[in-house]
Amino acid sequence: MCRQNRVNYTIVQGGRVLEDNSRGIPHMFLFDHTGKCVFEGHPSGAANAVKTTMAAAPHPLLADLPLKKLAKLGQALKSGQPVGTVLKQAKSKTNASDAETAAEAQGIVERCAAYGDKVMKEAEELAESDPYECCALLEKIKKDFAGTDQGAAADKKLAERKRDKAFMAQYDAGKIFAEIMKAGAELKGVGTKPVDLSDKTCLKANRPAATKIAAGIAALKKKHADTKYCAEALQYAKTIGLQV
Repeated sequence: MCRQNRVNYTIVQGGRVLEDNSRGIPHMFLFDHTGKCVFEGHPSGAANAVKTTMAAAPHPLLADLPLKKLAKLGQALKSGQPVGTVLKQAKSKTNASDAETAAEAQGIVERCAAYGDKVMKEAEELAESDPYECCALLEKIKKDFAGTDQGAAADKKLAERKRDKAFMAQYDAGKIFAEIMKAGAELKGVGTKPVDLSDKTCLKANRPAATKIAAGIAALKKKHADTKYCAEALQYAKTIGLQV
């Protein structure tokens, strides 16, 4: 579920920060990109600290690369430009006559290219366990790294995957499962109670989403009963109290 919702950070059920003697919840700690704690207290008072910290922090890919001549490229990456776009711009400056500019450009190229290679590896590692997420990630690499070696590699790998009928059957099942989980995100409990669709009041309040989930599971059972996605969908139905 975390992967489906692009949650790529650690989730814990409980824990405590070393030497933390605070009482009461919620309690927030904010650390800057150097690891320094710049705020501690109730989240409602953290807005200014968050803005200041985010403004001062470099893009994670360039955190160890001070930029003077090409600071605009670093800012472009931070503002949301695709990594591949910045990679291409930096690559065009690696032969600059100014040595400092060329060195900074080479540093950006190396980090952006390494990131692209890393994400390509992650996509391939998903090929067997989660074909749908594999293709979704390859599509993203193809788009974000358009015009680069990484983008071309993703395009080639996508073409290979799409010729594999068994893989694409798994992909189709994964796509249905993704829609089920998307509908599941719309579910809401009644009052302070968690979602339980076996309760008539809760089912009535969530009828549209419940109908989508049931239809998706029915499609999986009919066309992709032997896939892991079908098994996971059936388990999810039990979790939310939906009879299918």
